[in-house]
Amino acid sequence: ITNVAAAPGATLLYRRTGRQLFMKDADASTDGLPIVFQMAVNGLSEEVIDYHYAKLGNVDGNLAEAAAGANKDKLLPFGSALAAFTTRTLYSNVQGDHMVSWPNASIRKNSEMPTHLASVDKHGIVGETGPNAEDSSSNLNFEGRRQRLRRKFTIDMTCQRRLQDVMIESLQKLSWRRVDVKLGIAANKLPHNYIQARPADEHSLSVTNHLMDVLSN
Repeated sequence: ITNVAAAPGATLLYRRTGRQLFMKDADASTDGLPIVFQMAVNGLSEEVIDYHYAKLGNVDGNLAEAAAGANKDKLLPFGSALAAFTTRTLYSNVQGDHMVSWPNASIRKNSEMPTHLASVDKHGIVGETGPNAEDSSSNLNFEGRRQRLRRKFTIDMTCQRRLQDVMIESLQKLSWRRVDVKLGIAANKLPHNYIQARPADEHSLSVTNHLMDVLSN
């Protein structure tokens, strides 16, 4: 299902939640910042928030930061909460599913996908990468990235593709362990459920056992 068809369908089925999932809630109540976008950006990429409020108030420089500061308290602090964890692990299905695509589940852009994993003749866990070397010494390096991005940062808040890229870039400032999983598909094995060991078998339980190991360590 494409985003074009899914967005109105999700809004019809899930009402407000559906609008939020597809970032259709950029209205006055959110200051033009969709809830999902806030969750990925606020606390991780302050330059994005500063830029948005600068454009909203038609100001720049120190006035932009002041404008942002006056409004940040009502934004969701999800990013900074996520940064508080010492480790973060992502499990993603290389075949995607009807709920979450492979790029979204693994927080990667399409150009960053290890597409060769989709053709691996194996089921269960087919790939695993650790935290980025750049981030291994620290969860976040806010100020360095903030200054680099401030000089070249632009964003069209009406362009959903650009918003998605900014969200991924923001979340990628954190270190992640990515576990790519390939599971067979059958009438009783929907990918979204199967990766959660529903039904439970040798392949799906390999994911559960891996998660148990991660949590125990």
